[in-house]
Amino acid sequence: MSQINVDTINEKTTGNGVNIPGHVLQVKRFETSEHVTVTTGSSWEDVYTALGSITPVSTDSKILAIANISCYVGGSDGNSRATLRFSRNGTGLDANTGYVGFTGSNPSAPMVNLGMTLLDTPSTTSSVNYGIQVNIGTSGTPGYQFSYDDANGEQISELVLMEIGG
Repeated sequence: MSQINVDTINEKTTGNGVNIPGHVLQVKRFETSEHVTVTTGSSWEDVYTALGSITPVSTDSKILAIANISCYVGGSDGNSRATLRFSRNGTGLDANTGYVGFTGSNPSAPMVNLGMTLLDTPSTTSSVNYGIQVNIGTSGTPGYQFSYDDANGEQISELVLMEIGG
């Protein structure tokens, strides 16, 4: 039985990348305090079209997206819900949605942070933009505000993208 011990691994040719399956190849973090209000119902609307981007080093890589989306619900009566999902290059991805909603009149204006995760296989070495879309289903008059400033400090939404070698 043979054993190899190394202190470092370096690329032989610059720009080829060292891709070890199952290992994290790169991590990027993005945040925004851009205030976005969405009131349209019954269709998917962009909240953030490109909250963050990453350029995979291999077409076999997976991208783990972890988002924390700040949301404020105000000015509604009746029942309301908002479903969130990730988008890749402007196209919605149906997996791993976030959800916020309420029933009854005059909700207590909830402010929430929605945690969302997605394991994606973009199959490219070109830059990939990840964003957030929302679909509001309601019988009231919703006002969903993302990264809302409540005068007590700016609320931020954030996204972490990790490339995992395939």
